[in-house]
Amino acid sequence: MPTKNVFDSISKHSHFNKGREVWRENLRLTALAADQVRSSLGPNGAYKMVTYNRGPEKIVKVTKDAVPVLEELAIQQPALAVLAEAAKMQRQEIGDGVTSFVVLASALLKKADELMTKKVHPNVILEGYLEASKRALKTIEATATKLNKNGFESALETVDCGRGILTTQLRRSLVEASRIVTKDSKMDKKRIRLVRKQGAQTSETRLIKGIIIKKIKLHKNMPDDVRNPRVAVTSGRIGINRVEVKMPGQGPFNMKLDIQTPEQLNSCQEAEREQKRTALGKLDEFGVNVLFCQQPIDTFSKSMLLDMGILAFGSVDREDCALISAAVGANLVGSLADLREVDVGAAEGLTVEKLGPDEIVTLAVPKYATFLLRGSTLQAFDELELVIQNALTLLKMRVEDPHIVPSCGATEMRISQELRSFALQFSGRQQLAVTSFSEALREIPRCLAENNGVNPDDALAQLEKLQADGIFNYGICSDGSCRAVCFELSEIKSSVIKRAYEFVALMLRVDEQISRKEIVKFHKKQ
Repeated sequence: MPTKNVFDSISKHSHFNKGREVWRENLRLTALAADQVRSSLGPNGAYKMVTYNRGPEKIVKVTKDAVPVLEELAIQQPALAVLAEAAKMQRQEIGDGVTSFVVLASALLKKADELMTKKVHPNVILEGYLEASKRALKTIEATATKLNKNGFESALETVDCGRGILTTQLRRSLVEASRIVTKDSKMDKKRIRLVRKQGAQTSETRLIKGIIIKKIKLHKNMPDDVRNPRVAVTSGRIGINRVEVKMPGQGPFNMKLDIQTPEQLNSCQEAEREQKRTALGKLDEFGVNVLFCQQPIDTFSKSMLLDMGILAFGSVDREDCALISAAVGANLVGSLADLREVDVGAAEGLTVEKLGPDEIVTLAVPKYATFLLRGSTLQAFDELELVIQNALTLLKMRVEDPHIVPSCGATEMRISQELRSFALQFSGRQQLAVTSFSEALREIPRCLAENNGVNPDDALAQLEKLQADGIFNYGICSDGSCRAVCFELSEIKSSVIKRAYEFVALMLRVDEQISRKEIVKFHKKQ
């Protein structure tokens, strides 16, 4: 009896693509993604409207960010899922250059397909691409200049990309916030917090030196302004924690509360109040005048805190309590009865501010900064928060490596011309790959020219003539002319080239794709 082939049984439920078929499919999908996002490149780039369902709710996003578009395209396409993850890493690590990365990766795959049509092996193509990327990185390093202190704000223009979100005041605030959280040439981005408050325009977003907590004070007669506050933070209830009710015989120990007369009830309540007085007495002992409690505060404790002149806040979120503790140097205690001198923190000031129908608490502390985001719609909040996060990431890179290169296609065109001469050093087929890498880089200035409404061939010819004359800081501006352009961090250009090469190398090394025909409903992590 013939033995059944295991591969045949697997093939009934799986679909296999091999060799050139896989490469062509990955090329087609990457080109599709690039065609969807390339019109968003540059200050005159178009917006994209992305819609998807979150349960019964339909979400609509209007953005110039390439990541949401790629994530929607990658729902059922493995190659695009890899591209979307790479684009997301580019945004998280660098803060800019996502669309340029997608356009360059697509152009490199197209050139690789043309070379494979000429019987050039993928390994030879990758060797040429690797040599070209190394030479490109050396060119960027050699041409980069150090950014002066007055040029930090201009470096953020590339993040805004013509959206008008990063106003001059907001750019100054971002630079100031980065200086607040920078120590020993290291910027701690985690010390910058973004807090949303609906209402007003996005231009009214402002920087606050310290931290913000959206919480209402316990009593309206408590002070709104405290100078040099001493702060205590607790996670437990004041006095006795709530008793957990269990069935008879359950729990670590059995406890029975037997009250039969009014005198016994009064005695029990007085004992409970005495414990609360003892706990609150710790605040007076260590000079605490501001209290943040993670649990609700009862009426008796509220009255005592008011009489003691202590500004108190109850039902504070766990994350906010942890932030307050870190900012003021306090220790989060489980019970006020265990409070010690070392557990008390301090700040420069505390202010309770009325903002619309709500109240916000501002703690002025060093080495912390908060942006109070304003906006009227969810889309405006999302776009504003994304731009600020990208700008902070870019500023973090600026602190660590403050070198800049010309933007708007000027650097790509210069590298392209360098690679044309560099390709002549190879006598084999690697020369074709290096030349293809050079031509792929020209797709970025070509895309900018198309989005600016000018003839791309004329713009590239003019830009190439200027580069040949030694004018390397001229690029394609927003009005379509070729003139002196702004600068951007050299790390953005380097990251785009390195990440594009890594993605193309991964795609060209995939010689087989296995996909299941049916949709797997559940996936169990190993």
